[in-house]
Amino acid sequence: MKWAEIREGLQKEYVTLFTEIETIDLVKWLTNLNATIAHSAYHLGALRQMLKSLEIKK
Repeated sequence: MKWAEIREGLQKEYVTLFTEIETIDLVKWLTNLNATIAHSAYHLGALRQMLKSLEIKK
């Protein structure tokens, strides 16, 4: 009985997932993804600059 409940729950989640995927605006999603990557790269660069300025010169 428990296995049947698990399978039924998985089936419902599967259907829900594919319903949600069909409603995604791919252009908007990709734009947000690109902006997030660029923003993260900016901050990574800033951190690297700060670390470089803290290095002790021999």
